[in-house]
Amino acid sequence: MATKTKADIIKETMEYLSELESQEQVSDEDSDYVGRKYDELHETLEEKKLAYWSSNAVPNAVAHLVVVALAGMTAPRYVTDLGERANFEAKIPSAIREIRSITAKPDDGLPTRHVYF
Repeated sequence: MATKTKADIIKETMEYLSELESQEQVSDEDSDYVGRKYDELHETLEEKKLAYWSSNAVPNAVAHLVVVALAGMTAPRYVTDLGERANFEAKIPSAIREIRSITAKPDDGLPTRHVYF
């Protein structure tokens, strides 16, 4: 399974927020801040049983959705326009719903059924 590292997610989040050009490097201060917010997001997803990956190996299938949610979480620090900031923040719930649709496993309490041939 193809994955992205935590550093990749941080860089893509800064680019998504238009705070970084594609060839620029993330500053240590920004990396620390966005990294802490990513850790909070990953912990929340784990608590909801939506994150089955390690924090440093985000599956490509959900990587962009993680970036969108993380951008919403970090927008108050980087986005000064209140309307634009609200737009980023409003995307958090839909990104998490989409992550849920991709990663959630049914929790019906029944054993998993298999078909044997």
